[in-house]
Amino acid sequence: MGNPDGARKKKRRKRSGGEAAASFDRDVFPILLAAVAPATGPNQRASSAATAARLLRRLLPRSPPLSPLPGPLVALLPLLLTSSSHSVAALSCEVMGAAALQSMEAGEALASDGGIASGLARALGSGSQRVAEAACNAVMDLSASSIGREHLSGSPVLPRLLWNLFLGLSVAGAPGAKQGFQSQVNV
Repeated sequence: MGNPDGARKKKRRKRSGGEAAASFDRDVFPILLAAVAPATGPNQRASSAATAARLLRRLLPRSPPLSPLPGPLVALLPLLLTSSSHSVAALSCEVMGAAALQSMEAGEALASDGGIASGLARALGSGSQRVAEAACNAVMDLSASSIGREHLSGSPVLPRLLWNLFLGLSVAGAPGAKQGFQSQVNV
């Protein structure tokens, strides 16, 4: 029973969901908020984007994941999804998709948020193929439940998705287009 110096040993405990969310609120949220704030110069913008991307990458392989997603992160998702940094926008889509796959309730909550749906629609229309693919994957993940599908069907996401599909088909049918995409569409 005895500890020679009389001090109690501290037991190591796993972080509970509440402690992990509090840590996120204290440590990560202020940095992400600064990253989405308007930057004055290109160097500051690049540095903010790199920091935000690094933090979002850390959220992806979390075990256990932050479930549910912290409220402050959900509040920032519309801004992160429309970031001028392709890496930040794509990683935001991936984090959202991972959260939706982890919990149906999280997916339904994310799909029902109008700001997130608008941000996702803009990400689908991004000029970056990486962002558009990540956004498309996030739409599929959010559509895993019937409630998620219902919310997305009434949002700007579905028209944007259909428009992208139409553009892809019309480009594939254009003279000189690669036959690989056309054969995938015809399958």
